[in-house]
Amino acid sequence: MMSDYDSNIIKPVESLQNITDSSPTRRREQRSRRQQQDEDENQEEQQQLNESVDERIMKNLQETRPENDADSNRIDYHA
Repeated sequence: MMSDYDSNIIKPVESLQNITDSSPTRRREQRSRRQQQDEDENQEEQQQLNESVDERIMKNLQETRPENDADSNRIDYHA
């Protein structure tokens, strides 16, 4: 009965993917790939922010622009 209980025996692991992927070259490639993805995401976020700021600026310009552009060329001496 004691032979069935084998907790003291270390059993081999069938696959150790993290060990095969841990070569220095592979780690460098993965790090480079992650950095590139992060840079791409940051560029996309920055572009979206710039577009939203541009839209707000254009909206503000349209709201503050006088409706009649012909009158905008005249000087208001009463001000």
